[in-house]
Amino acid sequence: MIINLSKQREEYFRDWQSLDVLKHFDLSGKHTKTVLQELSSQQRLVVGTKEGKLEGLLEGDYTLDRVHVIKKIIEEMDENSLLVLPEEYKIPSPKARRELVYSTKGLLNLDSMHLRRRIIDQEIPSGQMLSAKRKQGRGWSDDENQVIERFQWAPERVYEVLFNYLNENEKLHNQTFVARSWRGKDKRRRVASFYRDILGTRIRAFQNLAYFKIGENILRKELRNKTRLRNGQPLNEEQLQNRKEKLKRYQPAERHLKPILDKLDCSIWDFIETHYETDRGTRRVMEVPSMTRPIERPRGFKFPKGKQLHQRMSYDIELFNIPLFEEGDLKSISEIWNLATECGSKDFRYRSRHYREEAHKGREDILFTKHAIAAYLSLITTVNNDYKETKHKKVIEHSPFLLPLKKTLDLLDIFEHRTLVLDHTDKDGLTNSTPNHTEIDSLLIDSWKVYPYNELCTTSQEVFKRNVGNVYNALFKFERI
Repeated sequence: MIINLSKQREEYFRDWQSLDVLKHFDLSGKHTKTVLQELSSQQRLVVGTKEGKLEGLLEGDYTLDRVHVIKKIIEEMDENSLLVLPEEYKIPSPKARRELVYSTKGLLNLDSMHLRRRIIDQEIPSGQMLSAKRKQGRGWSDDENQVIERFQWAPERVYEVLFNYLNENEKLHNQTFVARSWRGKDKRRRVASFYRDILGTRIRAFQNLAYFKIGENILRKELRNKTRLRNGQPLNEEQLQNRKEKLKRYQPAERHLKPILDKLDCSIWDFIETHYETDRGTRRVMEVPSMTRPIERPRGFKFPKGKQLHQRMSYDIELFNIPLFEEGDLKSISEIWNLATECGSKDFRYRSRHYREEAHKGREDILFTKHAIAAYLSLITTVNNDYKETKHKKVIEHSPFLLPLKKTLDLLDIFEHRTLVLDHTDKDGLTNSTPNHTEIDSLLIDSWKVYPYNELCTTSQEVFKRNVGNVYNALFKFERI
């Protein structure tokens, strides 16, 4: 993601449109066909078909091969190349909703029989849910006290098996997938998408940058006044103690981040905070900043009628069934798949309703939004830091959300800033658009069919940091420094 530091905060996370891509290549104002022919003559165009010929793409004479395209991107694309995809990659907004929520064909089911048999290596009756005991790996050895690691339903193991299955099953190579799903003990379907995982990781990383810049001064002011700077609410003893511990943890920003921080537009609204917790910490309400938040208004400002929902500074996120256990407790392996959330964003309300054709069955699906994922990632760091410093007995050892490794981030930079999807259906002729979020998800999952799990993503924050190096320069590209 490219962040232009000369612009205001509300512009930082804006998705690129076709005009932005063409401007990047100094080709704005030209017809789509002219742009493609010009780039092709300069050998700066990669065509997303098996043949790789622009003439065939324009005339509709080509073969679709999603796996071949991913390999071609890795082998042929550089920073001066543009990727153009045929209209089969296009998933318009109305269809995107069906693909993500209403169509099981677009979901990679982590509870599927194919994956169960590969992980557990035993026949399981169709429709039978795995018990917590089985997911924890217990009872599968002659010695009852022995636990066999390969039978555990830990996220790393499940995703490794999923990637192997996609790699080996050629029948799935040209099928469009946009998300993954599983069911918890409440039998509600959970839906998570890789692109939302990455967006949540970015929100969490931006919070850190904001904290590097203004966090220390804010903590000192709040401790001195014993009130929250954001809304003036008084702080109780526990909240004051948490701020004291944060202040002890505070480290000045690394020297190479200073040019970024000096020009970064951020405020206290960019912090992720915990409001309260119940059920012994397994249920928490957290506040997460909006990615495209508006310019801050003075206190007492009233929004025009009907505009309030479009002017959100932050969202309240409620997390349930947080897997908070003592270190090494196998229960955390099964409990992680019961994690649930309620989110106030439009994304959650729009996509979480159950299948239209089966509205009378089951309960609403749970969609993990980017804000909920950012909240959970933040919570992992907070809880585990408390464990290290105060010898608190409980930790969060697992996450169902995927963190991108370097190869994925390289692909994502192409999909976000140097990719156009053609459309022949417009009455005015050939048009183009940048991939929407659902289309980016489908492209990212295409890469799962080519490369092994440990080359593309992880659920471990330690592995993620080791692989990408500087987290902030890996997740963001800063301009005008």
